[in-house]
Amino acid sequence: MIWKLTGSIRYQLYMTYALIIVLVTAIYVGAFFFYESKQITLRSLMSINELSLSLSNKLDLEIQKIDDVTLSVAYSNLIKDRLLQLSGSRDMTEPASYSADQIADIKELSEIMVAAIGPTQSVRELTIYDFEGNRISTGALLKYTKEDVNSKSWYEEVIQGEGGIVIGMPEPDEELAQSFVFFKDKYFISLYRTYFGGFGEAQGIIKAQQDAETIFSSLIDLEHRNESRKRFYVMDGKGNQLYPYEGEDKTAGYYFEQRASQERHPIYINNPLSGEKELVSYHLSEETGWLLAVVISKKELFEPLRQFTVTAAAITLAILVFTLLFSYYAAQKITRPIARLHSSIKKIDLTGTIQPKRLTDSGINEIEALNLAFQNMQTKLQSSVDKLLYSQSQEITAKIAALSSQMNPHFLFNTITTVSIMAEEGMSEEILHLCQKLSSMLRYISSEESNVVSLGAEIDYTSAYLECMKIRYQDDLLYNIVITDELMGIPIPKLIIQPLVENCMKHAIHVEGPWEIFVKGYVNENEWLITVTDNGPGMPEDKRRLLVEKISELEETDRFPGLSIDGMGLLNIYFRLKFSYGEQMVFTIEERDSGFSITIGGPLSD
Repeated sequence: MIWKLTGSIRYQLYMTYALIIVLVTAIYVGAFFFYESKQITLRSLMSINELSLSLSNKLDLEIQKIDDVTLSVAYSNLIKDRLLQLSGSRDMTEPASYSADQIADIKELSEIMVAAIGPTQSVRELTIYDFEGNRISTGALLKYTKEDVNSKSWYEEVIQGEGGIVIGMPEPDEELAQSFVFFKDKYFISLYRTYFGGFGEAQGIIKAQQDAETIFSSLIDLEHRNESRKRFYVMDGKGNQLYPYEGEDKTAGYYFEQRASQERHPIYINNPLSGEKELVSYHLSEETGWLLAVVISKKELFEPLRQFTVTAAAITLAILVFTLLFSYYAAQKITRPIARLHSSIKKIDLTGTIQPKRLTDSGINEIEALNLAFQNMQTKLQSSVDKLLYSQSQEITAKIAALSSQMNPHFLFNTITTVSIMAEEGMSEEILHLCQKLSSMLRYISSEESNVVSLGAEIDYTSAYLECMKIRYQDDLLYNIVITDELMGIPIPKLIIQPLVENCMKHAIHVEGPWEIFVKGYVNENEWLITVTDNGPGMPEDKRRLLVEKISELEETDRFPGLSIDGMGLLNIYFRLKFSYGEQMVFTIEERDSGFSITIGGPLSD
């Protein structure tokens, strides 16, 4: 069926419709997908950037709460006065020896510090160390002791801060853990500040503690929700990991190393443990110097895009299926009458008469009109095609016969002249030999049995011609014929080789002899070839140009060349090869440094 052929009209229409639909759909969906993916990407990046900024601000707020408590203590003259009173008291080393006034001072100082902490408990414990060795704590634990602040590990760093805050690492508080079971597994972050007297002299250090869970509550809450599997890391300015403050996740250093090597943020990096690609957004707090990293896997980040892609793909597939079915229906509707017309064309038989037959209405007027016009044309064509074929056949036969029967009158004239000269000189044997060859040649060219002969017969005729020329020109003519045995039996057009040799003689005698003619026949792959070569002056340029023009005219018009009375000529040979072998013919001319060469040929018959 026509539908099964990939070159059918229906197939072409269907494929054209389908291609247009697919391209339009792909371009639309692709553009929409590209736009939406960019928007989703931008929204995701903005979201993670805003989240990192928001969380960093919350951390700053928690630290600011603690710092506000230390500032209120540092600027409270009442607290400083009470500390000076305690420092001036005697026998404060043993609680049992405290006097009622001393206990009252400690209680009053503790109450002032509790008031500084406030009802929101922005710090879990507030401790003051003076340089006289006194330490008083309030909040979770009320305690007054004598301690040497100079022995603390954080002392030098706080003193060098000259009143600025110093934030410690999250770590357990053994003192609180021993006093309260609730604080046993708790981590605390301490904020330290030096406080000064009225003359700017350092008098002691304020330490405010808050549990890490409270400070990092915003991060902990987000992680517990686990909605997007985000992870958070916090490092201080020294590169110490502050969050997570417990557990085994200690990969924060890797993320911050990657940040240092990148110029743009957020950045994509590979998780050092899972190898999964992740997006990391950073924010550096100017208040605390803490660097917050928000980490989310690329897969999770683009989950909305993936869902959108799946939905878009399903919709696109449904549209494509519908439109392809529609295109199939449209192609079938258009090509059904064409298929009927095709069936009618296949039934054409120019030997008989086919009556016009109107097709059933296909709904496409142009195709129905085309079918009717074609069948009317077929009827008219039959009345003349037989006459045309017969006339053309007769014309071709007549032309081939005329071409085959030509013989150069100069050759006959010169041969008869040669015979008369030889008779005067008493060369009876040579005359007999010449007449035999001439008779053989005339018999060959006048035979009407066939226009196709064996290559061996054509070579015999050519040899007879050359022998006649040899008798006439004696030592001035040298020739050699080399033909492989496998060529002798192949059929070729009659009188196709001798005219090439005659053409060589025609041009070679204009130069001083001896004249050499070489005929070579051979097989090249699946074709036979005959090459005729001479050592003459070659074909004059004007005649060569005229031959090329005539051949071009023949190729363009496909009309037979006019006959010439002065010999067959190379153009006639070209035509006969063209008529016999079509595009498989071989006809090449080669100008040599000394002489002329022409090669003809055609395909070997199966």
